Amino acid sequence: MTDHWKNPLREIRHHFTTALLIASMLVLDFAPVVVLFGLMMASEWLVRDQHWFVLGTPFEEIVNHIEVFLWIAFMGLGAVKILVRLGYSVLEMGKLKNMP
Repeated sequence: MTDHWKNPLREIRHHFTTALLIASMLVLDFAPVVVLFGLMMASEWLVRDQHWFVLGTPFEEIVNHIEVFLWIAFMGLGAVKILVRLGYSVLEMGKLKNMP
C-alpha cells in the first residue's frame, strides 16, 4: 500500500487532470446541442414570413445545409470523445494490471 503513495504530487496531478478531462468531456457533450438549437431558432426567426435569396439560392436552404454539416461534424466529435474515453480506460486498466 505504501508504494502507491511514493509520489503524492504525481497522484494529485493525475486526479486533477482526470477531473479536467471529465469536465471538458461534459462540456463537449452539451455544447453541440446548444449550438444547433440556437442556430435552428435563429434560422426560423430570420426567415419567418420572408423569402430571402443569396446568389439565387433560398436562405433557408443554405442554413439547412449548414445545420446538416454541423450535425455531421458533431457526430465526428462524438466518435473522437468515445475513442478518448476508450483509450483512457485502457490506460487505467494497464495501470491497475501493473500494481502489486
